[in-house]
Amino acid sequence: MNRLLVRDEQRVRLCDGVVLPADGLNVRTGPGTGYAKVGVLAKGSKVRTDWDSIQRRDGYLWVRLNSTQWIADYMLGADDGAIRGKWYVNYSNC
Repeated sequence: MNRLLVRDEQRVRLCDGVVLPADGLNVRTGPGTGYAKVGVLAKGSKVRTDWDSIQRRDGYLWVRLNSTQWIADYMLGADDGAIRGKWYVNYSNC
């Protein structure tokens, strides 16, 4: 049992979700709009993201799909709270 607990603490936090935007979601080589776009995930595509990789850049929260691909799963709102953020992925287990 102890072995399982130790392994669980070291495991990345993987979250399953579905892409929401009607025009899809860009896939990039890194966490930011300055990284190259390498594809687009269609609306309804299933994704598994690593929430331990979350980075805040360029007005978005970026998460890693795998070792070379990132998506923006959330658009941040205004700092004064007037505008709410927007989710681009509907997560089912996080």
